[in-house]
Amino acid sequence: MSHDHVFFLGVHRLHTPQERMTVGSLKAFIAQHVTGFNVANTLVREEQGDRPDKPLNDNDEVHIHDFPHFCDQPPATFG
Repeated sequence: MSHDHVFFLGVHRLHTPQERMTVGSLKAFIAQHVTGFNVANTLVREEQGDRPDKPLNDNDEVHIHDFPHFCDQPPATFG
């Protein structure tokens, strides 16, 4: 039986068949479904309440449950 795991990137509601993915794999999946998504951006998990949002590294594993919300940020440039 296949399960659909729902998550959000900004206003986009996405479904993935995998419950756990590396952030790099999740970004590649998003790029296939969201026009203009840049895989070089940092994926950030939006936390609830007073907890700060969490920037994620490409090797981190994410668990797609309870409808997580993500946003992306371009790489920081200093100077």
